[in-house]
Amino acid sequence: MSVESALRDGNGAGFELIETMRWEPGSGFLRFERHLARLYASAAELGFACDPERLGEVLSNTVSGHGT
Repeated sequence: MSVESALRDGNGAGFELIETMRWEPGSGFLRFERHLARLYASAAELGFACDPERLGEVLSNTVSGHGT
């Protein structure tokens, strides 16, 4: 399962919300809080569901075992 499909909420609007993040072993996600703030604002504006707890879980699972 891709990260994208794990977070998708079934919104049938015909478009997707994408936020890219840089991750480095030992450092984690760069400017993480800024990325999340932009993602939450965009999701709210466009009517996408955004569950911060689920988002954190998916991101953690995605990078687990890669030197976090």
